Amino acid sequence: MKSYLSQLFLLKKEYYQRRRGKTCGFENRGLHSHSILRDTPADYFNQKQFADFLSEHGLNYDKRKLNVYYSRGKIPKADFELAGIPYWCKSKVEEFCEQEKERLKQD
Repeated sequence: MKSYLSQLFLLKKEYYQRRRGKTCGFENRGLHSHSILRDTPADYFNQKQFADFLSEHGLNYDKRKLNVYYSRGKIPKADFELAGIPYWCKSKVEEFCEQEKERLKQD
């Protein structure tokens, strides 16, 4: 886990260096700004994946609804952001899904 997060940190650092016009060596290492997260197992979810997970488990969520709830603070805080994109760990997504199902049963 530590090496994974350190890789994310380096990727984020290189992303910002590239935006400022500095060379960062992506091409030399064969990396792209999205390659680390796309190649990992389903341990982290972006907003679309979060919304898809909730929909697959019987909750009426899409990416737009999740984005609104995120901006209002109605869903858990993201574990980290990379290039402005929030990511949640799988356990946090599953926990929110169960809490939301319980909340809807009570209503």
